[in-house]
Amino acid sequence: MYTLVYAKMGDMEVAKRENFGYLVTQGEDGAVWSKMVTLADFNIHQMPRGTADVRRMNEMACGLQRFANVRKDGVKEIRQEWRHVPIQTVCGTYLTDDPHVSEAHQEELPAGTKLTALGYCGWAYVYVEAEVDGETLYGFVPQRDVIFDDVEQPELMAEFVGHWRAKGGGGWYDDFQLDADGNFSAADDDGERTCSGTWSIVQTPVGSNLYWRGDIPTIVLRGTDGTVSRYGIQVEKEKIMPGAWSIYLSLSTNETGRSYVPDGADGDWVYTDDIIGWFARLFFSILEY
Repeated sequence: MYTLVYAKMGDMEVAKRENFGYLVTQGEDGAVWSKMVTLADFNIHQMPRGTADVRRMNEMACGLQRFANVRKDGVKEIRQEWRHVPIQTVCGTYLTDDPHVSEAHQEELPAGTKLTALGYCGWAYVYVEAEVDGETLYGFVPQRDVIFDDVEQPELMAEFVGHWRAKGGGGWYDDFQLDADGNFSAADDDGERTCSGTWSIVQTPVGSNLYWRGDIPTIVLRGTDGTVSRYGIQVEKEKIMPGAWSIYLSLSTNETGRSYVPDGADGDWVYTDDIIGWFARLFFSILEY
């Protein structure tokens, strides 16, 4: 398979990384583009114009969950499931019904146009529903020209603040810290992958079809390296006995997820820092023995 190795467009350079994706630089700014561009899907017209485009494209790809693996009659197959997520244009752009060949402009869309994203179409376009002059239209808009029309929910952030370490599943980092000031840091246990940046909680629209757990809140993690991750997030707490709690944080996609426990948890349990918690810890240690 032939893949893009290097490109230079004006003051912007795109260079293939050793492991995956590209490093896009523009002056002193840089951003990782989490995509491999092949000869088959190369589109010079939709290449990012700069690092800001890269960040938007990364977020759109992750936020719309790309493709879902589903089972039908016991056979695993890949198909795209429709999403229903509000987005809007960040600049003047267009709607086309032919994203692969002519890219002819079906309708012109000014900046600030409200759309509903229905699906992810390769790295260049998003399939959308649009209301134009009272008429409902369906087509494709350039991915670099749209952002999620998020509703921030800062009042929910306190529930997720803390240091979390992986307990089960796979996906994001093994260990991460969510700070109350909106910053985060993350790393794998082997230290090979690290990331830091800012985080926020946004509303997941009813009927979005984004997460297998339903329309739970969305956490948006924007790395300083330009990567963006969006997951459904949920904390489940259950009192096992006086002094002992089961606390799990889950990050969900459309088909899977990863669970975390608070740093300092003893196995599956979190104990209160008092005499009751001490006896609960002793009780479970005797059971294990």
